[in-house]
Amino acid sequence: MRRFVLTAFALTMFAACQPATTELTEEQKAEIADEIRQVAAGMIEAAEEVDIERWLSHWPPELEQRFQDQPALFVNRLSIYPTAESIRVAWEPSFAARSAHDIVTVDEYVAVLDADAALWVYEGTYTVSDTLGNTTEPAPWTVSVVWVRQSGEWKALHLHQSWNPAN
Repeated sequence: MRRFVLTAFALTMFAACQPATTELTEEQKAEIADEIRQVAAGMIEAAEEVDIERWLSHWPPELEQRFQDQPALFVNRLSIYPTAESIRVAWEPSFAARSAHDIVTVDEYVAVLDADAALWVYEGTYTVSDTLGNTTEPAPWTVSVVWVRQSGEWKALHLHQSWNPAN
């Protein structure tokens, strides 16, 4: 009997020390997915308005220290930008040369990973107008963003985009 009581006690203590796991309800997942769609729409709107500061505000201010001491990454076709400053340096000339973007959504998908992380996948087309008045033809564009909640705000942890290299 004593062995049974000790075993039962040990198992009870072991179970009590396990971290609580709480599954999100479908309603909670839908709510998070809506939040992600809204913040992603803000990022697209900032690009359409050629507002680099607003566009960059979707990234954590200190990417270098964001995720388990590893950098968040912006992947642009074959280029990787691991810091907020490298993203700014790479994109400022492009934003400065453009007067507008026209981004049209074809489809989007949000996978809620947990209460503070989600993956947003976007498919659409984009058109760029430059400051000289030239406008490109619509080109296909795909984007995936891993969003994380940081201090109550959704920030881009990782972004990868691909588009027609002719544009």
